[in-house]
Amino acid sequence: MSANELLIKKILIIEDQPDIRMLIKMTLNFAHYEIHEASDAQMGLKMVHVIKPDLVLLDIMMPRRIEADSPDIHDGLDLCKHLKNDPEYCAMPVVFLSAKGKSEDKQSGLDVGANDYVVKPFSPIFLIELVDMLMGKS
Repeated sequence: MSANELLIKKILIIEDQPDIRMLIKMTLNFAHYEIHEASDAQMGLKMVHVIKPDLVLLDIMMPRRIEADSPDIHDGLDLCKHLKNDPEYCAMPVVFLSAKGKSEDKQSGLDVGANDYVVKPFSPIFLIELVDMLMGKS
């Protein structure tokens, strides 16, 4: 593995809408991050264990799926709370990207441990700046 490969930060986008995942991926590709995608919270949890991302961008509202190995992970709030309670992942930044924009929605996201909460639609430039800041690039 080259020195450059070691320096590339990994971002996991967990979002059920393919067009929004693509927009986020296109936005962050310009910032030279390694981007991974998951379409629901359960898949996102599995990918966290496999790729060990440096940052997670997480939607709140996603279709619910019940799986035997992660029955308590239904949405983004559940996943964030689970990650922040896990000693291996608690320091990993989690940013909610959600259409839910009420102050109580934002507070719910912060209460489960999110590092930030961004309301959709969002500015791509703002997202890059936020991710760069959380990744220590700015």
